[in-house]
Amino acid sequence: MTTQGDLLHVVTDDNLSPGRMACGRVIIWGSGAVLVLVAAAQALQAAGIGDFGFANWRPTPYAYVFWAICLCWGQVLTRGEQGKRVKTERQSLSGESVMADRP
Repeated sequence: MTTQGDLLHVVTDDNLSPGRMACGRVIIWGSGAVLVLVAAAQALQAAGIGDFGFANWRPTPYAYVFWAICLCWGQVLTRGEQGKRVKTERQSLSGESVMADRP
């Protein structure tokens, strides 16, 4: 048994490489761009300006879920252990907001 106490909630100082942090930023911004492009294409199709092959509304929520996953992943890559804590807080907040929108 260790004498250091409960280390479950101890956040260590991670040594993050610049490449890992850059990869996290690319994942976050790239997935955000995908979300914006899908939503814009779907809006243009709904307005009758273009035909992008969307049969229903589903691509935009799928792009949103993809963005949310990439946001959490990117936070972990750019912030290390602190990113895991932010990810957990975001999941609980987003889950509550989604449940509040349901009838």
